Amino acid sequence: MLIKIILLLGCLAPSIFCVYPYAVEHNIINLGEPTFELALKDYPDGVLVYFYEAYCNPCRRLWPELVDAATKNSSVVRFAKVDCHDEIDLCNTRKVFTFPTLLLHVQNKQPYEYRGARNSTDIQQWLLKVADHQFPIVDHETTLFKKFSAAILVNSNQVLNVNSAYVDNLDNIEIAVAGPSLKAKMADSSAVLITERGEITPISPDDTAAGVTYKIRGALFTRKNVAPYLSWTTYSQLTGDQDFKIIIFFKTHKFKPQRDDSLAFDKAYNEFQSQELKFAYVNVDDDLIGHELGKLFGLNTTSKPTVGIISRVKKANLKYKLVNDAITFENLQKFLQEFENGLLKRYYMSASPDPSVKKVKGQVEELIASDYQRVAMDPKLNVFVQFYFPWCEQSVKFNPIWNKLAYRVRDHENVKIAKININQNDIEGFDNVVCASLVFYPEGESKKPIDYGTTENITIKNLQNFLTDKIPQLLQNFDL
Repeated sequence: MLIKIILLLGCLAPSIFCVYPYAVEHNIINLGEPTFELALKDYPDGVLVYFYEAYCNPCRRLWPELVDAATKNSSVVRFAKVDCHDEIDLCNTRKVFTFPTLLLHVQNKQPYEYRGARNSTDIQQWLLKVADHQFPIVDHETTLFKKFSAAILVNSNQVLNVNSAYVDNLDNIEIAVAGPSLKAKMADSSAVLITERGEITPISPDDTAAGVTYKIRGALFTRKNVAPYLSWTTYSQLTGDQDFKIIIFFKTHKFKPQRDDSLAFDKAYNEFQSQELKFAYVNVDDDLIGHELGKLFGLNTTSKPTVGIISRVKKANLKYKLVNDAITFENLQKFLQEFENGLLKRYYMSASPDPSVKKVKGQVEELIASDYQRVAMDPKLNVFVQFYFPWCEQSVKFNPIWNKLAYRVRDHENVKIAKININQNDIEGFDNVVCASLVFYPEGESKKPIDYGTTENITIKNLQNFLTDKIPQLLQNFDL
């Protein structure tokens, strides 16, 4: 007790630098109230905070990678963790609702979420770039545009205005030190902004960090007669509650935008862009915006360029995809006309079948969108389906009960307990389904789905009572 009092008194003295005595595990400090805000002040160069929940399986998988990264850490950034089960108010205040979440806090900057690969090596390399400004040396343009359509070349890691602007532009641009063959593009500048289209904009030492950001946004989002790349403002609409319509050209770093299909998209942008309909390019390689939107259309970094429409109507994302047509102005014009006239068939994403998964009696059956209707609408079956997100805490907590229910009805051939990952599958009629929703399809020709209702505080007994009410023959021989 005496030691703690002395430490705290020392922190009160303005002339003495003091770091709060945090609890440390594997070089990761444990934070809560009030130590969270204190840590942000004590480590102004950066704190990477791991927000987790004890029931979260993805959190458990990430933890050993995070421990390894923290143990080998050579960055100025300090690693920290917050248990959101114990610190629910703190996590709600920081707007952390999914787990695991990694947020980098740098002094005077908005926290930035790490969305790269969940492994020790990538986390360490990312921190060295973002916080320590140790950028890779690049000597070929193709390497510059692996993720983004613009990059900044610097002559050293010490270009201060570029370094200061980097955290605000992580999702728009890459930075690299120019190798010998790229030095010529810089002339006498300490830094230049270069785009895939070959446009070069010098960055002056007199530019402020805000000025550097202005040039980046100008190169990407305000190019004359050329459709912009998806901005944060537009992206926020896709994750908010506003209705909108946006047509997106999905590309990867392997695709060069001088091609005819890109020119056709730019022409369509100039002809049809309006207050109601937005146009945008998206890099599927982008760790945040492109990767997340690409998944909505079943795209990855090896996919060919394609065009899709997302239309938000009453909180439901309606998706349409240009299928089996070349990206020409004529096809885009027809695509948009059919969309506006309500003639397009909606795009429903489906995960691919997993050949390694075998159907085992007494186990929950994993469904995908392409076989959902066949199973759910089978008149000979009673089908009880759970809609889940892999990262959803409620689903993780609920799984043991769901597995137990499947085991207890294992001898009833006409009863199927199933689940479907709604992060990878779209089901017609379920546009606003929430995590851990339960839907029951009774046997018979009508097959009208019955919503179970809330799954809060659910028990195996609740589920058994529900099933025996809907399937009376279970009443006498439920396997307890």
